[in-house]
Amino acid sequence: MMIVWWIGVAVPRVALRTHAIAALAVCFAVELSQQFHTPMLDAIRRTVPGHLVLGSGYDPRDFVAYAAGVFAAALLVGFQRMFRARSPA
Repeated sequence: MMIVWWIGVAVPRVALRTHAIAALAVCFAVELSQQFHTPMLDAIRRTVPGHLVLGSGYDPRDFVAYAAGVFAAALLVGFQRMFRARSPA
């Protein structure tokens, strides 16, 4: 969900579908990067920020969790935009 909102802040005028696809691509790239282990990447992953951003272990089930999170965030943002468009300015 957080990635969807970050992308929305970075490029607010882009369609919601594009935000969701970009967020899913970022999430999938981070998960796939967990299959690669180099001394530098492992050193970054041992730090708190590195662990929070890059994770530590590959798990294929995470792809389902990422997809569900992006879908839920896109729904929330879509509802927010719908209600904002209906409210008087």
